[in-house]
Amino acid sequence: MHERDNWYAHLVAFRDQGVAPKGHEAYCEQKISQWEEYARLAEFQFGRANSDFPNTWVPIIPSH
Repeated sequence: MHERDNWYAHLVAFRDQGVAPKGHEAYCEQKISQWEEYARLAEFQFGRANSDFPNTWVPIIPSH
């Protein structure tokens, strides 16, 4: 989740500056998605290995 949050911060900075090529934003979005998937998969695997493992994954943008 830390890496995902770093990429999200880059994306926000690019959008705030308003000067980054769209490719930069798209790359950040792809990396955010990639790290979110890693986090979900890791939590699933840890949960299967240890039923006492707490749920720690939270989406970067909560669904409404």
